[in-house]
Amino acid sequence: MKPKLTLVAPVKGKPAKALAGKGCCNSDVMRFYELSWLNNQGKPQIAILEIISPQKGLSTLDTISLKNPLNAFASKKYQTPAAMQNQLHQLFESVLPLPISQYEIRIYDHNNFHDSNVDSAKLEYEFSSYAIRFICHQTKQPCLGFLRITSTNEISWKSELITLLMTLRNKSFSGIVYADTLFKAIMAFSQQINLAMSLHLSRRGGFSWQFIRSNCHFLTHNSLVQRAAIE
Repeated sequence: MKPKLTLVAPVKGKPAKALAGKGCCNSDVMRFYELSWLNNQGKPQIAILEIISPQKGLSTLDTISLKNPLNAFASKKYQTPAAMQNQLHQLFESVLPLPISQYEIRIYDHNNFHDSNVDSAKLEYEFSSYAIRFICHQTKQPCLGFLRITSTNEISWKSELITLLMTLRNKSFSGIVYADTLFKAIMAFSQQINLAMSLHLSRRGGFSWQFIRSNCHFLTHNSLVQRAAIE
């Protein structure tokens, strides 16, 4: 079940579409956990902002250019949720690398956010690991995360994957490059069986990232978006 949009409707935009070939679902998700503003009575409101992008549609985004304006909302008073939403729309048009129509942007109440709903009807096997670690190429600090793989076939290549995860622990990547490197290796290990990969990177500075890669034609985009915050 999808979380309810209890605060405001999604900012106008079309669902993100796969850019990696017919039948694939590859998306990047960025979440801002501390979106707040004042309502018409001056009372603070708080929500989670989620930006779902085509693969690499956020790769050139400077998060500071988004975080600072979003933080400024906390001191601003809006007569209606629509007024706040309109200002968000203007901000996104100015900072997002692609036209806003290429993104799906959602705002969630904190209480209705956490959900994990991959449709496993055709995915019988699963592998998960908290052993994700690499060095952020910008901050030079360790970046941690959680990996989940679901497949139509038995995952007989776990040992190879674990060895790869250990090999990458001290190498420098951006999140997107790490995700693509990992998925390419998984495709080689698995010999192109139907599978989906969801990679969550831990919250840092109020943001988190999720990278979704799949070669499964029967998986929808929304079924792969995992709303499970990594603390």
